[in-house]
Amino acid sequence: MCPVTRGDLAPTDTMPREVVVRSRSELAVMLSRILGLPRAIATVDVAADKLGLGVEMADDKALELLARIANEPGVVGIAARFAKTRAHLSWLSLSE
Repeated sequence: MCPVTRGDLAPTDTMPREVVVRSRSELAVMLSRILGLPRAIATVDVAADKLGLGVEMADDKALELLARIANEPGVVGIAARFAKTRAHLSWLSLSE
């Protein structure tokens, strides 16, 4: 029996990727610094409902949700653009 090396465990197209689930409340907290929690929750809920998303979603859907909110005018859009950037940076570093 030969030992398993790191190269033997490299992900392939046939291996399923681990799906990280994000919640509406997690996204609302990301927006709450600027918007306040009640407004952030309402903003995320409205956008998630328009996209047909549930309470929990995969990273790609969470980023899609933040991108949709980022298109809003004013402070809501600005808050979402900052949150989306923070998500890209922190979620990417967690996956490495």
